[in-house]
Amino acid sequence: MRTYRAFKKDPDVVEAMDMAARRKKAIRMRRMAKRMVIARKRSMKRMATPDILKKRATKQAKNMLIKKFTKGMDKSDMTITKRAEIEKRLKKMASRIKTISLKLIPKIRQKEQARRKQMGGGK
Repeated sequence: MRTYRAFKKDPDVVEAMDMAARRKKAIRMRRMAKRMVIARKRSMKRMATPDILKKRATKQAKNMLIKKFTKGMDKSDMTITKRAEIEKRLKKMASRIKTISLKLIPKIRQKEQARRKQMGGGK
């Protein structure tokens, strides 16, 4: 069985699941739910890796630009075409997103350390 990441990265997989496969996946996920909760709790005790911090910073930078484009409008209230248009604009601004995210990383690291300290996990 392949992992989700391997499945997602595979460019050959583009077809939709049929009902039987969808049902089978739902059963498997329901069976794994408790394990996923335990894994999430365990990972919350650890400090986030630099990769995760970078992903958070990138996401935050994108959200900042989206808010700027939409003048504070909620993304869920937008039409699909409007969202697609914004995504297209964001793709053009990849370098800007990268620079903003690099500036945000120290703040995000501090938030992570504060979260861990509040949990009682120390530094």
